[in-house]
Amino acid sequence: VVFGVYGTAQVASEVNISVTSTKQVWLNDGADEYRPLKWKLELCVDPLAVTRTYTVVPGFEEFDDLSATNFQNVFSNVSKQYGPDADMTPALNCLYRLSYEWAFEVDAATDELDTLLGEYANGKPLPAGYTGNFTLDLAINISVDQVNAA
Repeated sequence: VVFGVYGTAQVASEVNISVTSTKQVWLNDGADEYRPLKWKLELCVDPLAVTRTYTVVPGFEEFDDLSATNFQNVFSNVSKQYGPDADMTPALNCLYRLSYEWAFEVDAATDELDTLLGEYANGKPLPAGYTGNFTLDLAINISVDQVNAA
């Protein structure tokens, strides 16, 4: 998923970016939780370039928690008010790319867990003592609102 805000507002504006998730893919055996999706957040500081170059946002090379608090630190320098014709570079003139990888066949233990999740997704009940979720709910909210002068 690629998202971002770029350009120059003619009026004072308030920008807010947030990423939230209420459902993630996981499996729990009663003792440990397995989250197979490994996420990565990257940044492109030249969104109008013919060939875009992305670099990984520090701390977001490989993570498995899509909680809103995990993203607050990334977007706190972007989500704020900007004056008319404000130079938003580099805070806003950029694109973010959020992607994930599900690494299969890591080892025998994770192969077994991946198989259980796959079977669960296809309607087979989980073994006794296991709980899990195989669906993902991800919302990326971006708003740019005009700020009226006081």
